[in-house]
Amino acid sequence: MRRFAAYLLASILIAGLVVMLWRWLRTGEEAGLRGLMEAGWLSEATEAAGRLTRQRPDAPQAWRWLATCYRLGGRLEQAAEALDRAFSLEQGGMGDLVADRAMLRATGGDLEGTEKFLRAWWERNPREAWQADLAMAKGCLRRFRGKEALHHLDRWVKASPGSPFALAERGKAKAWLLAYQEAIEDLEASLTAGPPGERETRVTLARCLLENRQPARALERLGPLLEREDADAMEIRLGILCLLETGELEGAGLLLGKLARLPDAQGQNALLEARVEMARGEQTDWVRCEALLRRATARAPGDHEALFLWIGALRKSGREAEAKENENRLARLESAYARIQKIQRGEMDKAPRDPNLHAEVGGLLESVGNRDEALEWYQSALAIDQGHPGAVAGAARLRGAARSAAGVGAEPK
Repeated sequence: MRRFAAYLLASILIAGLVVMLWRWLRTGEEAGLRGLMEAGWLSEATEAAGRLTRQRPDAPQAWRWLATCYRLGGRLEQAAEALDRAFSLEQGGMGDLVADRAMLRATGGDLEGTEKFLRAWWERNPREAWQADLAMAKGCLRRFRGKEALHHLDRWVKASPGSPFALAERGKAKAWLLAYQEAIEDLEASLTAGPPGERETRVTLARCLLENRQPARALERLGPLLEREDADAMEIRLGILCLLETGELEGAGLLLGKLARLPDAQGQNALLEARVEMARGEQTDWVRCEALLRRATARAPGDHEALFLWIGALRKSGREAEAKENENRLARLESAYARIQKIQRGEMDKAPRDPNLHAEVGGLLESVGNRDEALEWYQSALAIDQGHPGAVAGAARLRGAARSAAGVGAEPK
């Protein structure tokens, strides 16, 4: 009897070790894929994801990794096929896969085809119709069709009255449309209704209140997040902006100390530090301000606010010639953003699947230093026309720059 018990215990331990080893190997594979994508080795990541699907053809997550690689490379049709395979293998929680697939189609501009796909799906799965409305709303927003997005979100809120998730998503869409007061009402109702997504809802609500010139109320909504040990940079930066608007410079300085412990890849910390210094009035150290704003514009050359404030600081520091030189740069920046807005809010409504418009937005964003968003628009152009010369060249150029910045050398063939 004792031998049998010992044998049984040993079998259980061995089985447990095998399961742990399998999980470790799987986690290692996925970590490796993530590392390749972050380093900019997209073709190598895609090859690794394809290898993973051959090794584990019945694993939905493997196909989802492959879909992610295809999506990042602008190959939306192949991404959708990979998600279809994941969908066919998934036993539960299929709604998010449907939403992912629909988002791919909608992001590529095929809103009509997406709607047909979603309508057929939700007729078979009426309980998960909200996933369809959410996917369509996000696709419409991605294509700058805000009124259509609200139509889907209104339907979701009507079908799920009091849902904090539905109210929060509609509030975010209204904020995107600059309807701040209506957004505030939805976001407040979401916080009252319950906890789902509360952290993100509080941040969006605080932004809307700040834009609506209610900084004290924005700070009140943001307060619970700022008190947390894991408050992130976005939350702290928003808190500093609120305190600057209410004139509480001491509190803004305390939050700057907390922010200084976090990374500042885009120069936002330096920009806020300069704004706090500038709020001191006659006691402002303009030499320090100029140095901070120089750093902010170097890290985020497409940041209009940082460049505008830097020009003022240059003048205060007696550097008139450099200020005039950067005024020309500011004029080019404003011209580029004006053209982008004209495309997004006008021309793209008439021709949402014109790859030339997508590639032009990518080129304009690249010209002002907004590389991440520029790459997204180049990929969007390639999703419509895989051989578009401007988008092919632009995407390759930006991926090469990303690899150089990461210090990983050329992408493997």
